[in-house]
Amino acid sequence: MKKTIAIILTVLFSLTILTGCKADDPGITPKRPYSMSEGYEEEYKDFSSVIHWVKNGDLEIFGRIFRPSDFDENKQYPVLIMSHGYNATGADATNSLVKNIVAHDMLCYTFDFCGGSVLSKSDGEFEDMTVLTEISDLTAIIDDFKNIDFVDSSKIALFGSSFGGLVTSVTAGRTHEDIAAVILQAPAITVSNDLVDPYEEFDNFDKKFIVLWGTADESIERSVVTDLFDYFGEDRMTLYIIEDAPHSFQPRDYEKCMDDINAYLIEMGIMAE
Repeated sequence: MKKTIAIILTVLFSLTILTGCKADDPGITPKRPYSMSEGYEEEYKDFSSVIHWVKNGDLEIFGRIFRPSDFDENKQYPVLIMSHGYNATGADATNSLVKNIVAHDMLCYTFDFCGGSVLSKSDGEFEDMTVLTEISDLTAIIDDFKNIDFVDSSKIALFGSSFGGLVTSVTAGRTHEDIAAVILQAPAITVSNDLVDPYEEFDNFDKKFIVLWGTADESIERSVVTDLFDYFGEDRMTLYIIEDAPHSFQPRDYEKCMDDINAYLIEMGIMAE
């Protein structure tokens, strides 16, 4: 009888310990779903993707490497790293630019900034996100990709839209020796900023870059991109005005400028002709 009571007490004690260890307790890291685990692969019609997390200090950045259907890990590929806008998330497999990049035998990495959105899959809280934390994230990603065997570290290109365009411009200036090309889409870039001076920072990137802006943009005024052009000049910057394109480009908007994007990447030695 005493043995039976002892067993019951042991079971009850174990259940108490287990039920006390909830996912939101301090020090307990919730388990990620299998579909978000490192190396998880998904197949699409003409390409594939693999989950790739990047560490930035104590935080981890969720992202996906989109790859050509004939991807060979023993080869080296150019890569385009895409930075999303404010309170958004990384582009997925339906994005026209993603599909275009992998169709030209390149890699495309899309990711969620830490705290970059209320829907971000990366670590961090939305209220803690600043331009400096996002610059830190993008820098960590660039450093990570420089050391991936199947990435051609001499052919790393950056793409940034809206707030991600601001982050991309500053990061490109700070890591200019590692970046071969920059594409900005409706960048939220201004001459003065409380935390950074994007013009002064981006000026360190001495290669050519291109800017895309739509005439139906409801967030970024034309003067923002024309001022940028006036500052850097036609020798360093090419501005493409996309008729009727809103702030967030749709597939039809990318179609209007995809040839220009590809021509630029070819000129910069990133994309094969």
